[in-house]
Amino acid sequence: MANNKNQVQKNKKDDWHTSDRSVHSLSSDNGNYSPTSDEPRPLEPVKSILSARNDVDEPNNHDYQEKEFNEQLKPMATQQSLSKKLGDSHDKLLSPKELKIILLAMSLSLMVSFIDQNGIAIVLPYIADELNAQLTISWAGTSQLIANCCFQLLYGRLADIFGRKYVLLTCILLLGFFDLACGLAKTDAQFFVFRALTGVANGGVTSLAMVIMSDHVTLKERGKYQGYLTSFIGIGNAVGPFLASAFTTYSNWRNYYYTLFAIVTASSGIIWWFLPYSHSPISIKEKLLNIDYFGFLFSSVGLILVLIPINGGGLTFAWGSPKVIVMFAVGGLSLVAFLFIEWKVAKLPMVPFRLFKSMSLVIVFTQCFFFGMCYYPLFYYYTYYFEVVKDLKPIITACFFLCVVIPHAVMSAVSGKIVSKTGHYNPVIWAGYTFWVLGFSLLAGVVKVSTPYYGIALIMVLNGLGQGMTFQNTLIAALAHSKQQDRAVVISTRNVLRSFGGSFGMAFSSMIFATSFTKDLKTNSFINQSSNGYLKKYLQEHVYSKVDFTQISVDAQQHLYVQELYMKCTKNVFTFWAPLIGACYVGSWFIRDRGVASKSDQDRLAKAEKEAQSPEQKV
Repeated sequence: MANNKNQVQKNKKDDWHTSDRSVHSLSSDNGNYSPTSDEPRPLEPVKSILSARNDVDEPNNHDYQEKEFNEQLKPMATQQSLSKKLGDSHDKLLSPKELKIILLAMSLSLMVSFIDQNGIAIVLPYIADELNAQLTISWAGTSQLIANCCFQLLYGRLADIFGRKYVLLTCILLLGFFDLACGLAKTDAQFFVFRALTGVANGGVTSLAMVIMSDHVTLKERGKYQGYLTSFIGIGNAVGPFLASAFTTYSNWRNYYYTLFAIVTASSGIIWWFLPYSHSPISIKEKLLNIDYFGFLFSSVGLILVLIPINGGGLTFAWGSPKVIVMFAVGGLSLVAFLFIEWKVAKLPMVPFRLFKSMSLVIVFTQCFFFGMCYYPLFYYYTYYFEVVKDLKPIITACFFLCVVIPHAVMSAVSGKIVSKTGHYNPVIWAGYTFWVLGFSLLAGVVKVSTPYYGIALIMVLNGLGQGMTFQNTLIAALAHSKQQDRAVVISTRNVLRSFGGSFGMAFSSMIFATSFTKDLKTNSFINQSSNGYLKKYLQEHVYSKVDFTQISVDAQQHLYVQELYMKCTKNVFTFWAPLIGACYVGSWFIRDRGVASKSDQDRLAKAEKEAQSPEQKV
């Protein structure tokens, strides 16, 4: 008995330390569950459930009910088995040298992606002036995020079906091509379309870099490696504004995009050469049949038609106009149809509903939505503050951005190591959201025109610390509450909800800014004096573009009014963000800290503990 007990305890220990790459796989021939699968067998409970009723049901009725119940469970079993087969096919153990090469390649991919995403905040006012888009330039950011959001829903499944390498390489090349197209744009409409297409590519790069890294490291090590990846996101956030400000100051914004084309194209060579290819276990025909076409269609239509009126309402469109009402109605119905398709129709859904059975996972996904609402618009409105309210040059604005991106990069790496070493992510997430709440509360409460530079720099540091401690550690929490075959889908769902939040955040922030701006121009007694008529007209035509005081002649009082106007509008946006991050902070206390073992490993541990008790009971 003692020997038996010792052996069971040894087996239990071995199961606990098994990495989340351990493949308890499905048969590649027929997709059925093998006896060693870490997934519950979906049809097994039927016998026990129905046998308990055997004394009241007639035999024929019992057989009929069992058959009917089995038929209802078959689609779920097929969906989970196919998902597991695809997810497990990308697991591959790498040597330390190979792992470093993969880390470098993925870090470079993320860096160029975020250079593209965040440099635009600096160049937008100059693009608005050249393309006569002073009232519509906010669409450059919104269109990018809408497209990013729509296609990120698809990338998780595309990567499972076609392989990570080729999908990532395609996204990198598309990003370079459409950056070149942005530089060649002749009208505002062309520029918005090309920015949307770069958003399509950026969505793939962001998701797949994280998915590929998670394929090759255990969940225990993911905190460290995802921290390294996020550090390069911080570097991209820093380099982008500096590069953009250098070109706007000493050259022009078009050359900025030509340079991005060269950088992105060069990085694709590294991906092609060093990234290993993972073979898909299904045929090309099966690949094409398993794409969730209807889900993609209805999600895209729904997101676009809901976000367009939010972004343009009150400025481009009247809120009560038939056009706005129709877009909201059709968009809302499309999103409802998307949810139904994911629930009942799709063979391999982009967002499996089983992910939402875990309350902790639901909380993390909700946090990602609110996180995105604040994170993506942040640099746009920092730019308004520094370049209009503080009247600073773009290069100085880029220097202030370092107060966010350096703490972000440093804390991403440090907090990732802390999570890997301690085996717990909740304390880091709590601390991160505490910094965020404090930073946004100060932005909304105390920042004004006369705020000293060191004061705003300190607030930005707090925001950077919060971002760095939550950006990737919430992903570790999500992966800990999900099965290993759902890695790609969990990451893409998390990223798409963050982008979805970013789309709403950009749209609502633009709406708040524009509404506050136009309302003040109508009601403020100073600007409505006859002597200020030319200034009022100029401001009405430059809602979203940089006010160039060299183009208009203003006295000290008029200059102060413009600064206070932009300060008031920007502060209203900051006030909108603060409670969203506050909700994230509150939600973080309800996330269950399961440690850094994946749910698959935790299930195996529970099974080992159950087996450990059985021999003792028998003896």
